[in-house]
This record gives sequence, structure tokens and C-alpha cells, in this order.
Amino acid sequence: MATFFKVTGLMLIVFASGLLARSVAYLQYAGDLGTVWNNVYDLTRYESLTTGTETGRFLAAFFGWDPRPAVEQVLAWAAYLGVVSWLYLRSPRSSQPERPGHVPTPVRGATRG
Repeated sequence: MATFFKVTGLMLIVFASGLLARSVAYLQYAGDLGTVWNNVYDLTRYESLTTGTETGRFLAAFFGWDPRPAVEQVLAWAAYLGVVSWLYLRSPRSSQPERPGHVPTPVRGATRG
């Protein structure tokens, strides 16, 4: 079960990073956010990757796919994915600093997962 929830959580993080990238794109389309470098790459020559096909619409809706993204979209997607994935996957730290020679007492009702 732990693996199932870890994979599901990572899929949700990818989905959320796509939403952030699409939000950046919509702000750029509206003129509220400028761009430094438009069209980091251009994959419009591949018909199946454009938003004119069902595959392209699926990728755009779920993962924030854009066949011609601006650098801000790519950076927002990658930064969110990297930071949040790292926070999600890192080992939890103890909430209290350990004192030398101190044996922590177990909390009642707590289970190890």
C-alpha cells in the first residue's frame, strides 16, 4: 500500500505542476505576465502532440503540456516538480531534538508505517 500511495502522490505532484505551468501560460496569453524567451522548443510538427488531437488535449489537461512553451512555463513546471517531489520523498525528521543518553518514550496509539 505504501508504494501505491507514493506513486499516486507523485502523479498528483506532476498534475499540480502541469496546472501551474498552464496558469503561467494563461497569464502570458492575457498579457499579465511577460516572457523572456518564447518557444523554448517547438514540437508542433508532430501532429499527435498538438492540442488539435485527443492525445495532445489529454497531455495538456493532465500534465500542462504545451508544444511550444515559454521559458517561464518550463521553469515553473520543473521548479514545482523538483521542490515538491523532494519534499514529498524526503525522510521525515524527528520533531524533538534528541538529548544524549535520552530514550524517547513511545506515543500511545501511534503506529509505524
